[in-house]
Amino acid sequence: MQPAGFATAAGVLGVKEGTGAGDLKSLDDEPQVQQLRVPLYKRRWVIITSIVVTLLVIVLLFIILFPVIRAIIQLVVKRSQIEIDRAVISNPTNES
Repeated sequence: MQPAGFATAAGVLGVKEGTGAGDLKSLDDEPQVQQLRVPLYKRRWVIITSIVVTLLVIVLLFIILFPVIRAIIQLVVKRSQIEIDRAVISNPTNES
């Protein structure tokens, strides 16, 4: 099927071949030109998503690890024993 204004093989008087609306070429007539695609790691949405995910991981690590580290430190302090060999009390008063 030919577009409007396109001359047929027999020819039409007064209409030049390849003029008018028929100047537009269909994609089937030309060989396909391969489009250069931007690599995945350079795409805008990948960069933004990577930044957001990185920030979320950092925040979640602090939220998860802070109580764990705090509990470990508390356990170490509770289990430690301080040996007192001698105590010196200087300036004793009844008010203290």
